[in-house]
Amino acid sequence: MMFLLCSMFLICSRLFQIVNLPDGTAGAHPSRQLPRPRDLCRRAKRLAWTDGDLRHGEEDMTRRAILLLAGLAVLAGASATAETLDESTRYFAIRGTTLAELDRDLNRRGPFVAETGLRHPGATEVKFDGHVTYKRVAEGCAVDMANVKLTLNMLLPKWAPPRGVAPETILIWRTLESDIERHEKHHADIAKSWLKRMEMALRNLRPEPSCARMEALVNQVTQRYLAGHERAQVEFDTIEGREVNFRLRRALSRAVSDYRR
Repeated sequence: MMFLLCSMFLICSRLFQIVNLPDGTAGAHPSRQLPRPRDLCRRAKRLAWTDGDLRHGEEDMTRRAILLLAGLAVLAGASATAETLDESTRYFAIRGTTLAELDRDLNRRGPFVAETGLRHPGATEVKFDGHVTYKRVAEGCAVDMANVKLTLNMLLPKWAPPRGVAPETILIWRTLESDIERHEKHHADIAKSWLKRMEMALRNLRPEPSCARMEALVNQVTQRYLAGHERAQVEFDTIEGREVNFRLRRALSRAVSDYRR
């Protein structure tokens, strides 16, 4: 992170030679034939904003500070299909007057990612949960209700510049802060998209001869969509890590141009 901040500082310093900058976010009735409640799957992964540092290898670069805990409990009863979204954003304060101080505070206060053994500037916690109920139909057994819940918790840095901080430092921080927030929001958007896909897939499942087979099919479909979600997150992170330097240089140049007007 420090290398990235310093690189941005050098770019900004050159740009500042021509511009002055001011100081400056889950059978209609229970039955023995219906499956008993149990977890379909349980996994944990982590996801976070990264500066593309390859010291821990390409695989670690694509791991993120996302906690993906998928547990679909199979119950008996109810009716219909629903999706539920619970979304929140929390901030952690960082302090400092220079890029070096900001970097050290981010390393102390940023969300910890077990996969990399590091703290990161921002993170999104994603949790899929819910339950499925079954009913008897002429063909055998069908999904009665599929209630899938997605919980999203974004954790982002917040810095209030003290008096006397160099405008270059403020501009670089705001550029980085904006990119971190954009990145984490896209992780959330990916999860929301796969929530809708999973809900639709479960809702449209055709009946099976028995509830045991229906349950097995629900398990299979759930696993497939969770794996698809995970692949989409990894693909996004891989692209982001590869393009981070170019992306931030371009964003910084645009920010400086805006100040000229």
